[in-house]
Amino acid sequence: MEVFQNLKIFVLAEMEKDFVAQLLEKVKTSNWTHKTDFETGYKKNTATDDLIICVETDELKFENKTLKSFVWMWKKKNYFEVFNIIPAKSGSLTYSQYNFLLNTFFDTILSDIVEKLNLKVEFSNPTKSIIDLIGSDAGDALLKFSKNANKSTGNTHPYDFNRWCEFIFIVHRQRIEINIDDFIRWLQEEEGWSDDLSNKLGLDLEYALELLEKYEQN
Repeated sequence: MEVFQNLKIFVLAEMEKDFVAQLLEKVKTSNWTHKTDFETGYKKNTATDDLIICVETDELKFENKTLKSFVWMWKKKNYFEVFNIIPAKSGSLTYSQYNFLLNTFFDTILSDIVEKLNLKVEFSNPTKSIIDLIGSDAGDALLKFSKNANKSTGNTHPYDFNRWCEFIFIVHRQRIEINIDDFIRWLQEEEGWSDDLSNKLGLDLEYALELLEKYEQN
């Protein structure tokens, strides 16, 4: 399943000023733009003391579209992280567009600096399996349910319901944090469930986990 990539660059405290200076100099000498007014506005609106960097991309061609966006970075502990990419015009970015912009930002602005300063980089994968998202036990149980279930009736048949419960119980027992939106997307994109039934299963999952949690509390 396609997901938004994450980029972290690990920078020692004594190298932080040099890293930022080189990054901004690279932006200055490129067709990209350092958005200091955006940074000031963000800090004012969020009352944060974090080091924030915002740059506007050049107009970039991707497939049949021209993309122009704002790339946002912040300093967290011992690393800098891209925490958002927002289109300059209204609308939203697809997973592939976001990942293209993130990779272009790295290749255009950061790669030379990273190599020069010998910095560690963590780049997450652009795709994740259900095992990546929820672990092998829960993932295997969910796959067993999905592969065997009647995709026109969901979890209502007794056999399907038993497999569904097995999945629910594993998620609950292992305290697995599961993103319901990702769960629904996985059903639709990877397993071919209809929009209606995948959304229903998402609601069923959310309700079941809340019910089990309430039961244990009482």
